[in-house]
Amino acid sequence: ALELGADVTRRNLDYSGTAPAGASPLMTMEASAIFLPSVLVEVLPVAGLVPEPFAGLGAFAGYRRSIGFKVKDPTQSHSAELGRLSAGALWRLPPLTQLRLVFTPEISYERRDMTVSGGGIAGLPDSHLRGVKAGSALFAPLTPRYALLLDAGYVVWTSSKDLIGGDVRFFPSGNASAFELDAGLSAALFGRYSARFVAEYSSTSYSLDADPTSTYRASGATDRYVGVRATIRADF
Repeated sequence: ALELGADVTRRNLDYSGTAPAGASPLMTMEASAIFLPSVLVEVLPVAGLVPEPFAGLGAFAGYRRSIGFKVKDPTQSHSAELGRLSAGALWRLPPLTQLRLVFTPEISYERRDMTVSGGGIAGLPDSHLRGVKAGSALFAPLTPRYALLLDAGYVVWTSSKDLIGGDVRFFPSGNASAFELDAGLSAALFGRYSARFVAEYSSTSYSLDADPTSTYRASGATDRYVGVRATIRADF
């Protein structure tokens, strides 16, 4: 299968347990209407060669990258870039019950990057997340033409620069994880083609171990993305 489309998403980054006003230079961030063209490829290499349920074993890879993304500080506007990469294995199980529910467990490598050009903005960390995601998708037919789409997963970020570690020292240690949920609708068009419309939610929670001598003070942070995605899918 091949999916081509685009996302429009909103980012909100804020902190908890910060120092009193004026003592901490950490900057929150709100950015709306970030536009990201996207591509997704799914391959089931043994379909038709082995019996169910093993015929549903496969792999997938998806990539999204922003276009025209800018971030403003109090004095000027900066070019920025948001990129997302997912690649892993899936197992599309045979339809269950009379409702023909199709569950697809997935495990994948995840990469998220949010950078500001020109040396960045003081107090605003770039984001370079790397980790492993486990989850499952659900395809639930509603009518011969329409189907409900659900996808939920949990990500353990094994690397979460620059907020934790990184070239610019914000916090010396800590940990981060994310919960992600997609929900939407698939509509058959003609032949092998369908359209998909999905609402997306992703929230990364940070636990931060501050260095008492460090400039930056906070006990935690939350980085949320909320958006919508529209794609055209072709199943071969």
